[in-house]
Order: sequence, then C-alpha cells, then structure tokens
Amino acid sequence: MRSSTVSSTVSPLVESLESRTLFAAAHLISIQSDNRGEVMITFDKALDPATVKTTSVQEFIPGPDGLPGTADDQRITARVKLTVGNRRIWIRPADAVPFAAGSTYWVKVNSKRAMDAEGNRIDGEFNGPGLAGGNGTPGGDLLFIS
Repeated sequence: MRSSTVSSTVSPLVESLESRTLFAAAHLISIQSDNRGEVMITFDKALDPATVKTTSVQEFIPGPDGLPGTADDQRITARVKLTVGNRRIWIRPADAVPFAAGSTYWVKVNSKRAMDAEGNRIDGEFNGPGLAGGNGTPGGDLLFIS
C-alpha cells in the first residue's frame, strides 16, 4: 500500500470584519449650567487638552432677533479649561457679568476640533435632559441652550 500526502490550501470560512469605532469616542455624561454663563460638561473619557480651547468650545447669547442659533448671535468671550482628570470642560465668561442673570445662552463644542485623549472626535450630540448623550459614532457637535 502506498501512502500519499495531500496538501491543499483551505481558505478560512470566516471572513474578517470591518474596523469598528462604535463607543470608542468620549460620550457626554452631564451638563451643569447656571444663570450667569458658567457651564461644566462632563465626558466619560479624558479629552485631549490641546484640542479643548476657545476655538473648539464657544458660548453665545441671542442677537437682536432674540432667537438662539441664528446668524445674529453674539459670541461671549469665555475662559475654557479641563478639570477632573481632563474629563470635564469648564466654561466661564471672561467678564464678570456678560449678560443679565437668567438670560438665555447657548454653548457649542465643535467635534471636528475637540477630541478625546485617544484622538477620536467626541460623540457630543445632546439628546435632551435625562437622556444619554451621543449616538454611538465619533463626531457630532454638542449644542445646548441654557
């Protein structure tokens, strides 16, 4: 009897998955704002301090039309810094009283500029009070009215 060795190349039956970034980005956990324009925005991961500054975090008051989010809004000069292990953005107007206490103001965190410590864009969509922030995909500006 003769034995033979059979060699064959068998391709794997399992195909590789595409890369996934779901839940990789920093997600919004909480927002605390007061009636004088001071805001604290907390994320579940550390943010990159080099990307969290006045070009990526902005504060506005409505312009003459009285509506937030329109072309005539006025930007407030604000101080921006990271606290709590680089997970919390702290925003405070540079002027002691930039507007009447209790006035409407709004904040934008630009996801193209603000990134987490791993280089991912933040997942910043604000979905309303008491709801989880973000949509599971890196990118998405944080916009909210106080």
